[in-house]
Amino acid sequence: MIERRPKRATGARRAGAPVAAPTSGGGARRRRTRRRHWRTAVVVCLVVAAPLGLWALRVDTKASAPRPGTPRVEETASSMLRVAWSPVAGAGTYEISVKSASGAAHASTVTSDDVTSQLAGLTPGTAYLIRVRATRPSDGSTKLTRYSVTTTATTAPSDAPRLLVPQGVRAETPNASTVRLSWESIVGSSGYDVEYSRSDTFKNSATKHTTKTSQTLDAPDGNTTWHLRVRATGTTKARSAWSEPATITTTLPDAPMPVRVASYNIRCHSCGGSPWSQRRGKVAATIDSVRPDVVGLQEAQQSNPHGFSISQYADLVRVLNSLGGDYAVTEPAVGASKGERIIYRPSKVTLLKHGAIRYSSQRRGATDRYVVWAKFRQRSTGLVFMFFSTHLEPKSPSVRLTQAHQMATAIKQISGKLPAVAVGDFNASQFHYYAVHRAMTAFGLVDPLGVQASSKVPSADATVEKRYRTNYDSFNNYQRTPHQGTTNPQGNGVYLDYIFTTPMKVPEFQVTMQLDNAGRFVGAIPSDHNMLTADLLLPKDPTIKPPAPID
Repeated sequence: MIERRPKRATGARRAGAPVAAPTSGGGARRRRTRRRHWRTAVVVCLVVAAPLGLWALRVDTKASAPRPGTPRVEETASSMLRVAWSPVAGAGTYEISVKSASGAAHASTVTSDDVTSQLAGLTPGTAYLIRVRATRPSDGSTKLTRYSVTTTATTAPSDAPRLLVPQGVRAETPNASTVRLSWESIVGSSGYDVEYSRSDTFKNSATKHTTKTSQTLDAPDGNTTWHLRVRATGTTKARSAWSEPATITTTLPDAPMPVRVASYNIRCHSCGGSPWSQRRGKVAATIDSVRPDVVGLQEAQQSNPHGFSISQYADLVRVLNSLGGDYAVTEPAVGASKGERIIYRPSKVTLLKHGAIRYSSQRRGATDRYVVWAKFRQRSTGLVFMFFSTHLEPKSPSVRLTQAHQMATAIKQISGKLPAVAVGDFNASQFHYYAVHRAMTAFGLVDPLGVQASSKVPSADATVEKRYRTNYDSFNNYQRTPHQGTTNPQGNGVYLDYIFTTPMKVPEFQVTMQLDNAGRFVGAIPSDHNMLTADLLLPKDPTIKPPAPID
């Protein structure tokens, strides 16, 4: 049972409590009244001041935040200064006040979102007063901290470099034959000079100019050390000093890297059949499915398809790149080589030279025929090779054979000892006009598939190691189900299109098509020809003099 304490009588004195002096009834009332008034005043003050008090507390807290550290001058130029300071926790941006120490010139405020800033447009040999303050956290407030302690800094004399030296210089090797240099931008510069050399003293160096803050250089020799540096440039011969050199070594891969090539007659947009607007996506998807490094295109017209404002080959490149590709045309100019074009991936190969040769033998009244060529360097290995593409005369066997001889001669003359690849629509199969095939191989070129006269069985000279759909014909004539020349997957279909090479390893060759499980084209049929694709291992001939150090 809980014991309850009895109530104490009103006015009763606790045992042992001191006895209070007697008071009158009026004094007690006055004391109670004062206590009520005091309590009322406190409540009123709290009610009125509560919202203002919270706001005042927030402002006071911000105002009491520490200000930035005293600015440090890290670099001087005749018209620029680089300053840095210690950060303020939670700051948004910083404002830098710049004033002439004499008060005669230059008073400005610069905003920076970092703890460093480039101050530009200054007068040579002049002292400046520099101080910094910080914004508060990004909550919409524009309140700032107090300014830091002021630093006095003097710009360099007029005969010193006008611009600051680029900082953050970094060298990297995306692959064995490429060096990339990057750096931070300089306020007021219009460009940058990049100097590079095999020597740490920059003897026999070369220089490239760029308006970007990075420069990619071709360095063909693997296992080579490169020294690179950069300086900022501006108008009226304004320069910075050179940056500290960056050093990097290119390394050849342990395993050879194949170069992937292809040949594709995409059917001209004005030659009948399905319109280009229906086929363009499928042509691009076929190429994109294997992403060759270099493609020889035939019938890629220089005229604009109906409803398009650019040429057929330019539109194809546009669609390819919308799929995530990185293709370019060796010669984008209209009229250069009619419908014969070469497209390539700059991320995989570097274009060194290119050209086109009009065959001296042409069928009267027919479209001019060309062989187009390009000289590339494979980025992954640094190896250089030649690439040729053509579309021989379809209606005159004699002109076609003459053009084949002229192409083989051009390959020999232009390539010299370099590895070479020749692709195209030769309009000649092993069953009709095989003399065209012989004209190519007679000059030392090799057919990796080993196509031999009147046969679908590969010859003993075939160099390909793995075959995929090579038993299909290269010409499908817009059939929904492309024709198989033989059911033997290791055999050869009937070929009008070829990929010839100088002697080299060919790990893989395929007739590239997008087919469903029933062996039929999916969606629109891209072209009346199928694309041929081959992976090639370029040989390195020690007798070949290496190209210039960096292009």
